[in-house]
Amino acid sequence: MSELCAAVLGGPVSGHLPAAGRSGTDGRPGDVVWLVRSWASAGRIAATSSGLVLLDGAAAHAPGADDRHRVAQALHALTANELEVLQLTAAMARPVTPALLTSMLGAEVDADQAPDPQQLRAVLDHLIDLGLLTCTDDGFVARDPLLADHVLAWARPSARRRLHRRVAQSAVSSAERVEQWGLAGETELSSAAAIYAVEDAVEEHDYERARLHLRQLCRAQDASDAAPADRLELLERWGDVALALGRTHESHAALAAAASLARAHQLSDLTRLEAKCRASLASSTSSPAAAAPDPAPPVAATSSHPTAPPARQGGPTTATPRVPGFYPGAPTHRDDLSVGLHRAVGQADEDGDPARRAAARPQLAAEVCVPRRKFRAARRWTSEALDVADDPLDAVRALSSLCLAAVALGETVTGEAALQRLQQLIEAGDPGGPVDPDVAALDALLAHDLGLPDFAERYVTAATLGVLDDPRSYQWVAIRVATERNDLTAAQTADREPTPDDASPLVRTLRGCASAAPAMEEGDAARAHTLLLDVLDVADRTGVTLCVPEAVARLIVLEAQHDPASARQRFEHYEAIVGSDTWLPRENVLKLLARAAVRAADGRPDDAAATAAAAADTAEDAGLVLLASLAHRHHAVHLTEAGRSSETRLASATAARWRRSAFPARAAGRTSIDLRSPTPPPVALSLRTPTQRTSSGDWRAQAPLMLAGPPLW
Repeated sequence: MSELCAAVLGGPVSGHLPAAGRSGTDGRPGDVVWLVRSWASAGRIAATSSGLVLLDGAAAHAPGADDRHRVAQALHALTANELEVLQLTAAMARPVTPALLTSMLGAEVDADQAPDPQQLRAVLDHLIDLGLLTCTDDGFVARDPLLADHVLAWARPSARRRLHRRVAQSAVSSAERVEQWGLAGETELSSAAAIYAVEDAVEEHDYERARLHLRQLCRAQDASDAAPADRLELLERWGDVALALGRTHESHAALAAAASLARAHQLSDLTRLEAKCRASLASSTSSPAAAAPDPAPPVAATSSHPTAPPARQGGPTTATPRVPGFYPGAPTHRDDLSVGLHRAVGQADEDGDPARRAAARPQLAAEVCVPRRKFRAARRWTSEALDVADDPLDAVRALSSLCLAAVALGETVTGEAALQRLQQLIEAGDPGGPVDPDVAALDALLAHDLGLPDFAERYVTAATLGVLDDPRSYQWVAIRVATERNDLTAAQTADREPTPDDASPLVRTLRGCASAAPAMEEGDAARAHTLLLDVLDVADRTGVTLCVPEAVARLIVLEAQHDPASARQRFEHYEAIVGSDTWLPRENVLKLLARAAVRAADGRPDDAAATAAAAADTAEDAGLVLLASLAHRHHAVHLTEAGRSSETRLASATAARWRRSAFPARAAGRTSIDLRSPTPPPVALSLRTPTQRTSSGDWRAQAPLMLAGPPLW
């Protein structure tokens, strides 16, 4: 579309011109040519420093020196804060929300100097009064592209680069980050952002956007000194995406270039690439209709949240109808949920209803992104939901899935901040209302992990609400807490009721890992092994991989003695699932304990003891008190095998000390807290921090702050 518009107008196009041409004609080339020519005849095409843009009908006029002079006069009359807001808005080249502006304005100042939301609103109102900005349903934007171009041209080149750098460092989409880093002159950062943009586009089944990013990346890599393996991977992905779009000749050219590169550098990928080249040639002569698979059956939701809305009757069955269903990497049955929820987001955007837009994005994050460990995408959808949410309770729904992931995976700093923010938002939306059961359950688990003195009170609050007895929601929390506090009787009681068949895959995998832990403690290796394999089976069938690293680590411990070869192979599975998300403390501790078990099975008790000590250090650094005690116990076992008795006593004492620190001081002398039959507290407990009811602007400004914290987000 961009190439067609550029050919008709005789110059490169920018802005939303290609998208407007596509939406007005459904992409029919003849209609596009007619529409673009009509825009040019009406004077709606204007030249800017970034290319030709489309003006609104009311703003269509021939720009001249008077326009630039009036803009310069207006800019000279602005204060420093007003000019900064106007320049950042112009650099964004799209509507921007006050929350996003706040994050960009506060990026280069200390926390106590962050801009006040009320002051920012006053600045925006003044810029609207001057006719420099307009307010739309999506946010604030420059009056027209010509004005935005004049504002940026008025700034020095170095100042423009700094503006684009600040935009690129803010919470924008990966595709926008590619463009902004390029305008900032940071080509390497732009290329790095393009790789993430490709992943996001493929996840959203927008293969055309992925193709454009890959083409840009491959051309940039050809002109650089990139490693052959990296260039090969990009070429292969380009070929796969082009084949997905039916561009067989382009696919064959990219795959042939990758095969040639592998041949020149004697890479092991040559055989696979040559086979792909032959397949791409064969697909150009085959019939897509004959090779297409049967329609996929409905897929269950992957979390405890409501399922996605059904597809519209008579609508397309895939997100991109042009994509044939037989190509390598085509959407599988488990991708139907992702396609449907992405379609729901697009439909909500088309309808323009803020409530639907704020509801569709958290559902996508909760049903797809968090269960499948797509944390970066979850953060993006959550951030967008917060931008369009009009009600604090909509923001609660947006943040809940990220809070669950943080607490369940032991990211205690993020989890604690997230829970506090959720409690504040609930109070803002429903002052004096009841305690939220989800927040209560996660609050109890966080207090357990951190060994907080008021854990018992928090646990009783959650248990009184009944959420810890529900096998479809948080019964796994009761099992995990009881096991890690060495109350195996309470763990057996909580684990007595099986998980219902209609429970979500996320709950089933969380429950499977939680139930395997007491079985391992009791020496029932067969049951633990079965439970953990069930977790992997659910993950294979549904794509819900949030708990797979923990399940794999526990399987390695079980198999290290009698099947060391299988245990070693499972490390590859672990690394494939975790990818670059290597900062999650609970998973790191369990992985190190698994590695220690393998080294002990190899007859290397000293190395095993050192690895277990590293696991204990990791747990201590994260504040995971009871997990640190477990790691020190493993350390003591491996020291015993190494014949280091004095160090064994020290490790055992350290394990006992960490375990004692998890119990409140008033419970001294008790070895456990009764978790089986909690009685209601004498007074109603509240998890909330007493706050005054905040205005809409207040919670909007504060809610996204947690998203800029530790690396899970």
